[in-house]
Amino acid sequence: MPNNKFLDDLNILNKGFKSLLENKYDKEYITYSAINKESDTGSVSDILTYFTIQNSSVVIRDDITSPETLDKIKNKIMTGYEKFTLDIIDYYGRISTQLDDQTSKSISIIAKTFKARKKKLDAAFKRFTIQDHWGVTQLGSEFESILIKFLSDLIESIIHSISVGIKEKAVSSVYQHLLKMFNCYLSQLGVYTTHYDVGHKLSEDDWSVLNPIDSDDCDTSDGSLKDVIKNIYYYPYFIGENTLILEGNVILWRVI
Repeated sequence: MPNNKFLDDLNILNKGFKSLLENKYDKEYITYSAINKESDTGSVSDILTYFTIQNSSVVIRDDITSPETLDKIKNKIMTGYEKFTLDIIDYYGRISTQLDDQTSKSISIIAKTFKARKKKLDAAFKRFTIQDHWGVTQLGSEFESILIKFLSDLIESIIHSISVGIKEKAVSSVYQHLLKMFNCYLSQLGVYTTHYDVGHKLSEDDWSVLNPIDSDDCDTSDGSLKDVIKNIYYYPYFIGENTLILEGNVILWRVI
């Protein structure tokens, strides 16, 4: 077992690394914790409901019938994303003076992350080249694949920060509103989540959309808990006709 001096030195290194990331590189230092567990401010077992996005039945891929309609869809997506980022920045501007320093920095990083991703989306659209041998179906599928890559990176880059903020009672409503804005934008693109419960035993199909995360606090001698969800980080995200964007992260009981 590490001695106290080792742990103290490690703590100093972690604090220095955290300061370097946040102050010099404007990045957030992340320590993972499951979303649906007890927090210091009380029970948040239903917190995942804030992350739920209903299926809007929008299927962008099916709306692409020609290169011309694709150009219109790309412009619509870019315009929508630009409006979304401006709304996020405006929201931060309106509430920043009411927030403590730590929350203000966290929201600022999230807003800057959204803004920075606009260049990546624009670059991805410009790189997208239609091949002469593609039919309409393949054109839609190929375009959907680059949209999925963008959305996967975007969701994964901010979901943890928002989930941590929502668990803080004093500022939970701020993060809830931020997430509501994000969910609304995603829903317009046909993005949705699939619900899972703690205690659910994974089926064969579940393994393709859920990613088990290792944890030191999941050992059990109860054999009936094999492949059963102990905690959930976030739900899996889909787009269109059940196409996976991002696997859901869960902790499973580990039978020993």
